Amino acid sequence: MKTKNNVQKAVLRSGAVVISFLLITFTVSANGFWMHLLTHNSFNQIAQALVVNSVEKPFAAARPVTTDRYAALMVAAADSRLALEPWMTNVSNFTKTSDLQVEQAADQALRLESWMLEESNFKFENAADEPLKLEGWMTDYSLWTGKNQ
Repeated sequence: MKTKNNVQKAVLRSGAVVISFLLITFTVSANGFWMHLLTHNSFNQIAQALVVNSVEKPFAAARPVTTDRYAALMVAAADSRLALEPWMTNVSNFTKTSDLQVEQAADQALRLESWMLEESNFKFENAADEPLKLEGWMTDYSLWTGKNQ
């Protein structure tokens, strides 16, 4: 009997906690708190995708965004114009080969070794290929023109 009472108390307490949690979640989400909390988090894009459908009106930010605060960050990126410098037009900078050490690459001459001449190293049991056979699909015109639909 005592175990039954303890189980009933535990179930009632668990139910009360779950109902309290659901009521708090409902009231908080009704005020748009989750939208405000999640938009100021590192998971901003994912959170907005999840919350936008559940909240009809987006929650207004506590501080209005001012353009002068972000004006310095929104400068259009542009590279400076390229200037032609004198060293760029000097042909000797690009044709000088005296500073380069160029070695002529050459492979060693191929040699015929004794193992290459022994026929026992090379076994040609089935040296003859089977004769080719012409199959029906090879001559089917519709397969090769793409008109088989």
